[in-house]
Amino acid sequence: MPWFVSNKFGDQAVLKEYRNPAWLYTHITIFCRVVGPLVMVGMWALAIAAFTGFYPVSGIYLLFLAILLIFQEFGWLFNKFSFLKNDNCLGMCWRGFVWFEDWKRAFEYFILAVIGFVIGGFSSWPLFVGGGLILVLSIFYWLKAIRFTKIELLKLPETNAGGFTGNAPTPTAPAMEWGTPGSKY
Repeated sequence: MPWFVSNKFGDQAVLKEYRNPAWLYTHITIFCRVVGPLVMVGMWALAIAAFTGFYPVSGIYLLFLAILLIFQEFGWLFNKFSFLKNDNCLGMCWRGFVWFEDWKRAFEYFILAVIGFVIGGFSSWPLFVGGGLILVLSIFYWLKAIRFTKIELLKLPETNAGGFTGNAPTPTAPAMEWGTPGSKY
């Protein structure tokens, strides 16, 4: 489904899907799969630093993020297990969990980063650094989500001599012969 956008000059454009040839966009999945586990290791280290540095609330939140990142970032590996593909309760829960992909995961990570900034503020440095790491990961997943969009100019319908659209004769479809693949009989 195309999206219509316009700029301040009144030009209209439509977003269409295409393959972006930029080097970053062609390798963004690899970047996400490398940066995700690195952020996860950073979250574990920050959780340990928060617990040893007398920031228990920050440590609990960072531990929650580290456990969440294990399942989110290694979801492609967990999908190989056959018991998660079944139609049992565990399989349905897992399908709901891996529904967060690309833009949904970017949005989720952005919200988690904002929550980390709000909880910790500038008083808890582990949460500030952890929120920044999650924000970087959110940007990578946002780039992964938009890698297939391109803006093209929208061709406006032609008008007749009076300036009104819709009065121009429309071409009729050619008559379909019996027995062709598109016919009903």
